[in-house]
Amino acid sequence: MKILFLSDTQTDRSNLQESDVMLKHLLAVADKVKPDLIVHLGDAKDGYDPISLVIVKWWVRAVKQIVAKGHRFIVLKGNHDRISQSVESVDWLDILAAAGAVVYTQPMIRDQMGIKIALLPFTPNAKQEIEWADSLVVHQPDILLFHTAVSEGVANGFSGLGRTTEELHFNKYRACFGGHYH
Repeated sequence: MKILFLSDTQTDRSNLQESDVMLKHLLAVADKVKPDLIVHLGDAKDGYDPISLVIVKWWVRAVKQIVAKGHRFIVLKGNHDRISQSVESVDWLDILAAAGAVVYTQPMIRDQMGIKIALLPFTPNAKQEIEWADSLVVHQPDILLFHTAVSEGVANGFSGLGRTTEELHFNKYRACFGGHYH
């Protein structure tokens, strides 16, 4: 199975030209390698706001272009995909689902070509995140896709934040791919 990943595109009014370049490149690579899935590992948008209409329109257009070319497009919820930083904050990903993406805002196991994929979206609740990780691993999936900080990793000088690889059960998967790097 071929999966084409992208993450933390952080689309904002200030980087729409760069986002257009990214989309053009993504589509060219996808047309060349013909992945079974294209997966965005979270943080499609940048700001924690009620979401600028220009960003919504950009992403709706992007999703429609990806899907129109026959690609299956999955979007995993990232922390920036919420409309504010409050724990109760909702996300905007139902708009992308209406445009043709498959979105995951809750943990889920997905079978793709006989391979079990565990999807672990962002949650601001650390206890819930560990419970979600525990609930996924019991299904013995092959691959983990996630959006969270990993404490053993170092990104932009931050280390020691987030879940451990043990808490996320990295050793129980054949491969783990995550977003949440800026």
